[in-house]
Amino acid sequence: MARRSREPTPTYQPGKSYLGWATPSGYATLDPIQQAFGWINAFEPGNGRVMWSYRLATPPLAGLISTAGNLVITGETNGNLIVLDAKTGALLFRDSLGAGALDGGLIT
Repeated sequence: MARRSREPTPTYQPGKSYLGWATPSGYATLDPIQQAFGWINAFEPGNGRVMWSYRLATPPLAGLISTAGNLVITGETNGNLIVLDAKTGALLFRDSLGAGALDGGLIT
């Protein structure tokens, strides 16, 4: 059974990460935003085996793009654009865009 969050409802503070996670109707115990992170995992289609994993510095809220040129592209909520090798998961490029990515949009 999920536990109801006992965290206070977060308040927006300009210049600080804010995702509005802890809500009065929320469940479970959530990590503080300063400790939250995420993963990108690539699976082998035939058997579901994990081919590689890449740890993101922030929760993965943006979509992923996989290209015919064997690139995986995403953005992080901290503003980084991430480009990985689709075959190995190796980081090929990271740069700040100045605004965080959120499922097709930007967090400013």
